Amino acid sequence: MIEKRVIQIDRVSNSLLSNLDTRDVALWLRKIPQNVERSILVRFLGLPWRLVVSEVFEASVLTDLQKSASVDDLLTRKRGYVQVIDSDPSRIELPERSLPFYLLGGTQKEGAEATFTDRLRRMTMLESLRRSAPRESF
Repeated sequence: MIEKRVIQIDRVSNSLLSNLDTRDVALWLRKIPQNVERSILVRFLGLPWRLVVSEVFEASVLTDLQKSASVDDLLTRKRGYVQVIDSDPSRIELPERSLPFYLLGGTQKEGAEATFTDRLRRMTMLESLRRSAPRESF
């Protein structure tokens, strides 16, 4: 049996900022932190990540993230617009410059029975992460 562990860090590597600037960092979101102000969370999620993989679906956070994008915003110009993906990504053509936000569980409620389609979606999203080959995962 494989033991699951969550690794929490209180420091980031010295190269994180330069890798973030070159969009070589992927973010994996396990849960939405409750003790963080919503606007700070939205700004953090909107940084120029190569991609974001989320195990949770929070419609209000995604709505705020998409609303915060503006043509005049420097981050939007750097990373492109947020593209929320809740289906099989192998069937989606992404713009060259965008921030793919993969919802591993789709938009289903937690505890719903996983179908073959759900497992396939999750596996193709993980394959997209592997193919993107980020220098760092955070």
